Amino acid sequence: MAEQIQAIPESVLSEDLKSELKLLLLDMDSARGKSKKDAEGKLKKVLDWLADKGVDVALAALPYVLNVPQTLA
Repeated sequence: MAEQIQAIPESVLSEDLKSELKLLLLDMDSARGKSKKDAEGKLKKVLDWLADKGVDVALAALPYVLNVPQTLA
C-alpha cells in the first residue's frame, strides 16, 4: 500500500496528503475482523476523503481501497 501511495506524483498529492491517506487506509485496514458497521464507517471516511481530493487521487488509491472490503467480516 505505501509503495502505491508514494508512487502518486507530487503534482497530484503532496507528501502531507500522502501521509494522511496512509493513515486513513491503515485505519480502514484495522477494521478487518470487526463489525460490518465499524468497517462501513471507516470505508465511508476514506471514500469521502478521496471524493474531496479529486479524480486523480481517487484513481491512484482506488485499487487498494476496493481490496480491503473483500477481507472484512
